[in-house]
Amino acid sequence: MTANIERKNISFAQAEGAVPLPTQLKQKELSDELRIKLHAVIHTSIENSSRREWERRYIEGVWLQILQDLHINLGQYIDTFTTEMFEHLQTIKYILNCHDYIGVFNFIEFIIKHPKCPSDLHRKIESILIECGAAYRIIENCIQPITSPEEVSTITRALDSTASGEFPGARE
Repeated sequence: MTANIERKNISFAQAEGAVPLPTQLKQKELSDELRIKLHAVIHTSIENSSRREWERRYIEGVWLQILQDLHINLGQYIDTFTTEMFEHLQTIKYILNCHDYIGVFNFIEFIIKHPKCPSDLHRKIESILIECGAAYRIIENCIQPITSPEEVSTITRALDSTASGEFPGARE
């Protein structure tokens, strides 16, 4: 076990060397774990914004507008949009499972840039990117490739300094 990984942050099997330690993913690479955890957090957020009628769930609240806009963004006519939750969850699952990194991160960025995006979703997605060792982070509501955690800190500090300093236009 390397010195910079604390035992409390890894599984028993990893600590004992039976399972490899987590590694940083390469750019353009998505693990199954990352896809599954992104799906889980989005699924839960949508489910929390739905109502149950008999045996079906229907989209309400902030996700209604997000999913309507996504429907149109995916090239679908608005009159084919349904508020039934199951259909949308299948579309999202397909995007997260079957698309390459461009499709997945384009979808994630669409959600986090949407004006109705739930306030806690951005933080949860960022946590998943870190936890799964993705080579991307959310900076200023954009998915950015990174090479190290230090790079994220440097970029964030630079953007913060432009906002408060003499060069606020640098952020535009």
